[in-house]
Amino acid sequence: RRSAAWPVLSYYRGCAALARGDRIGARAHFTCFREVVTAPDSRFDPARHPQLNVMYRQGTLVAGSDEVACRRTLAGLDPAAHGHGEEVLRARETAGEGWVIAGLADGRYFDLYAERFVASAMRHLPGATLHLHLVAPGPDSLDVARRLAVRAPTLTVRVEADPPWRHPAFYACDRFFVLPRLLRRYRRGVVMLDIDLEVQSEFGGLLALLEGHDFGCFTSRRWEPASVYQAGVMAAAPTVPAARLLDDLGRFCLPVLADPAARPQFLWMLDQAALFSILVDARARGGDIAFAALDALSGRPLADFARGPDDSEAKHAAWSRSTRDGMASG
Repeated sequence: RRSAAWPVLSYYRGCAALARGDRIGARAHFTCFREVVTAPDSRFDPARHPQLNVMYRQGTLVAGSDEVACRRTLAGLDPAAHGHGEEVLRARETAGEGWVIAGLADGRYFDLYAERFVASAMRHLPGATLHLHLVAPGPDSLDVARRLAVRAPTLTVRVEADPPWRHPAFYACDRFFVLPRLLRRYRRGVVMLDIDLEVQSEFGGLLALLEGHDFGCFTSRRWEPASVYQAGVMAAAPTVPAARLLDDLGRFCLPVLADPAARPQFLWMLDQAALFSILVDARARGGDIAFAALDALSGRPLADFARGPDDSEAKHAAWSRSTRDGMASG
């Protein structure tokens, strides 16, 4: 382990295990990588090469069973204390049945994408209950919300005006804190999407496949651990196993977000690292969660059901500003 090559070897052994479909075995290699590169005497320098940087971001955010168990029992960090907000717009009409379609964004992303998100959901899922959670609204965000309310009678908007952290990693992880609240509020299944996605015509068919599952998301063919489970579309049912899973996901993220030494620019895949760590741990423990890998269940990729925008420059600019603000506020 003293060799400079050891962490690189451990990381790629984990990637090879993922390529074989052995996620539990892969976790052991990534745990070894994490222990070595975060040790006080580590010589691993992620700044030396872009690929080392990717390894560090991917491999240090995931965790093995011992760390997952430790985070479950940490005192003073309660996911239920987060994800709250003030309801600023209440739906005028609601069907009261079917899956709730939800999105979450900070003010910058909300201003850029909320109108397209809602328009696509109304077009392809007419009558569906819509819910947007707006974090750290910008000066124009409430005006955007009011315009949406005129056109979307099934839309509710809640505002989390003063979040504990203001950077993209928190906004992504905030979904784990908000989803349990939505499940309790609506008492039916909730699908949470990235707000920059536009619902496609096939999305209704995807919802039909979720019957009988507690939690679902798309998986990728990527071999990096924090890229296996995709957080862009997550479906949660109002069941006890789903509630436990979401609590575990929140507890996994909170110690990292609350760490004063954490650098936001290294945390941007924390939400997907949490999905990998908690779902692989549940499989290893023989947990009772009925998980739906939506790509395997449907036989189709995420892009067939929800597509991202073409304006990648605008999205990157919004992400960069949020990251800089988070670093400044930290």
